[in-house]
Amino acid sequence: MATPKLRTLAHLAEAIDAELGWRKRELSYLNTAIGKTTSYAQAAQIRAAVALLYAHWEGFVVACLRSYMSYVTQQRAQLSKLSPGLRVGALLPPLRRVERERAAAARVALLLHYEEALGKTAELKGDRLVDAESNLNSVRFLGLVSCVGFDASPFEPLSKFLDESLVARRNAICHGEALDLDVAAYRSVEGNVISLMEQVKNAALDHAQNKKFLAK
Repeated sequence: MATPKLRTLAHLAEAIDAELGWRKRELSYLNTAIGKTTSYAQAAQIRAAVALLYAHWEGFVVACLRSYMSYVTQQRAQLSKLSPGLRVGALLPPLRRVERERAAAARVALLLHYEEALGKTAELKGDRLVDAESNLNSVRFLGLVSCVGFDASPFEPLSKFLDESLVARRNAICHGEALDLDVAAYRSVEGNVISLMEQVKNAALDHAQNKKFLAK
């Protein structure tokens, strides 16, 4: 589904709040259900909950960052006025072409494209630029937040948690492996993931409100 055009800060906040809200409610329902079951039924629900928790993590991050890029695009700033991270993000399609082709002509085309684009209104196509590739581990996550111009350093301490406590467990479940995780451990993981999603939300709204998408 295409990201809507978000022209005001209120529109952006409303879109992000809605994205996070329905995901938190669904996780809360499942959390309650887990607490009411025991034995094998509970183990099965925890496995399902881990997979769903990962799905909401990936889905929210992608939706939030795409919404933020939609908002920045609607501010109609020239590419030359945007922060370095966003300027690189706007160039990702030709950059990827250079990586694929490894040809001098592609490098020249990239330079010409950049010089021409600098004086134009920036168009950040979040639907193309923000892609979790169905495996939003710490490397891809930090790459995405950098791509939209956020400082990745506040998120870096959580890399180990993200890879080992969420992504690795989700991958194990998707590959049919057993999972040894009790209710308390699952709820700890869930709480940390929701906190991380809140951190992404706050970063997006802070950058929008304080116009951090503009170059200093």
